[in-house]
Amino acid sequence: TPSVTTPLPVSSLAPATTYEFYVQADCAANGTSLWTGPFTFTTNPLPPANDACSNATVINNLPYNIAQDATTATNNTGFIAECSGINDGVWYTFTVVTPGDVTIALTSVVGWDPKVAVFSGACGAFTCVNSVDNGGTGGSETLSLTALAAGQYWVNIAYYSGSFDSSEGPFVLDVSGTATLNVNSFDASSFKAYPNPVTNVLNLSYSSEIS
Repeated sequence: TPSVTTPLPVSSLAPATTYEFYVQADCAANGTSLWTGPFTFTTNPLPPANDACSNATVINNLPYNIAQDATTATNNTGFIAECSGINDGVWYTFTVVTPGDVTIALTSVVGWDPKVAVFSGACGAFTCVNSVDNGGTGGSETLSLTALAAGQYWVNIAYYSGSFDSSEGPFVLDVSGTATLNVNSFDASSFKAYPNPVTNVLNLSYSSEIS
């Protein structure tokens, strides 16, 4: 029947995959047409693992370096209003144990205009620490934080706008500084386990709290 569209829901498609399909007209009593096609479509890739604040990539020590392509990052529940507004791009987090300076540098930006914002607080309850948006499309960004106090911080790397959603893209992130972060490793020379061999009770001691 002319001008009639019949939706065909298709599920369980793989991400970042191109599919082909064909179309045939069904003219009832007049029969069916030849198949026309192939037509193609490509499914979207999955978002990055650190697309949401709750899944932020943890930076355990300094210096830190990583290359990421954030092209498939989503805006999740909307723009981040703090730090004068920014897209919800990709997220990193670090915890300062000993206060000091932290420098966040974004380089090798390809085809998009990034902003770097740092927050304290918690996901969804942010306080703006500082942000930078000087480079323009394809430009680098450097954010220097001096005498950063102890506590957890969140780094959002996203398209600069707080009102217009646009795609992020590739970048290289470098984080350096004098602050001491909450690291996963520890000084083995300060760790003691005794007696050895042990019969009933094993004693563990370290220069700071063991968790």
